Amino acid sequence: MLKESPFDLKSLLNNQRWWYRLTPFPHFWANDVFVPEFCHSLEVALREILARELSEKHDPERFSRNMLYSDAYSWNFPPQLDGPLGIFYSREWHDLLATLTQVNATGDVTASLHHHHVGSQNGAVHNDLNVAWFSTQRREDGINPMDLQRCRYTDGYPYEAGVETRETIRAVTMIYYFGNPPYIPGNGGETGLYSTTDEPVDRPAALIPPINNSILLFENTHYGFHSFIQNRCHTRNSAILWLHRSKEEGVRHWGQHRISQW
Repeated sequence: MLKESPFDLKSLLNNQRWWYRLTPFPHFWANDVFVPEFCHSLEVALREILARELSEKHDPERFSRNMLYSDAYSWNFPPQLDGPLGIFYSREWHDLLATLTQVNATGDVTASLHHHHVGSQNGAVHNDLNVAWFSTQRREDGINPMDLQRCRYTDGYPYEAGVETRETIRAVTMIYYFGNPPYIPGNGGETGLYSTTDEPVDRPAALIPPINNSILLFENTHYGFHSFIQNRCHTRNSAILWLHRSKEEGVRHWGQHRISQW
């Protein structure tokens, strides 16, 4: 029997009408996702981590420079995460995202906070159809959060003797924007969506603004091209989350040649 979650989505979700858009690839977008009180508690949790200051090298306790090909600082969610941010590791949240995207997700979840300092460089136009490796340490609710103390996400290298790892495929990307100054068009910090990798990063087919308490959600495909666009005036904060599907289903769905190996 699965353990009951401390989160009641019906009482926490402020906007249960999420727009489904097809251009340039299928994605969901919504404003005012959580009720104001819960959104505020998420921002308080973010500020507490930011107050630990930024690190130029990997530090699991602080926002760090620990991502290849990105100008952002990130803080990886620990597997035992609780408090308001723990909603993103809850069974209810996992199942909501999997149901919306119609993905047969495995319960394997990894998430992090991203912080872009003012003037962070444009990202590269890319998709998120990558392999991902997990060890298994499922919670009572069936969710298996990433544990970076046990294995490496990109290739499954175990950090402890006897740890068994398995390969999955990234299936769903979520970006939740919060803790930012009011958005003004022209300030940058948006997420660009693209039809091809040849489009200039600053001229996307669609633009997702980093409006506080808004969300972007899409299934990972070989054509789901997106990128961070330089923030000219303000810092930008967000929570990034990935759901996963089994390797067998991912290969059957997309073909091995379309799945990136990092």
